Amino acid sequence: MRREEEEKNWTGDPVIAEEMRQQSSRAREEWLLRLEREEKKEEERWRQEKLKRASAARIQRLRSCQRQVPGPVPRPVPVPDPVPRPVPVPRPVPVPRPVPDPVPGVLVDAPGPVLIDGTWRLSRFSMRRLPLTFK
Repeated sequence: MRREEEEKNWTGDPVIAEEMRQQSSRAREEWLLRLEREEKKEEERWRQEKLKRASAARIQRLRSCQRQVPGPVPRPVPVPDPVPRPVPVPRPVPVPRPVPDPVPGVLVDAPGPVLIDGTWRLSRFSMRRLPLTFK
């Protein structure tokens, strides 16, 4: 309560009250100037954005126009007539015949296990059945 009375007395002083009024008016002016500057910056930013959009749209329009400009008409390439293909003649399918053993009777005579050896010769695989030499 005492503090409130002191504040009333302090603001009641005409000199102090005038100073406070001047300070508040100065602060208000500074605030208004700052607000105005921010608004100008925002307007400038909007204007720049608008210019950028307009120029981008214009460039896009020009590009689409450039794409639609008819160029030299390509001459039609003559398509060759399809060559008739001969009808394939069915070939007789060879009947598989049993191949005789290269060494007849080895498997019958060989006591115990048998080694099988194979090699590629003239694009064919030939196999030899060899009896084990050890007993």
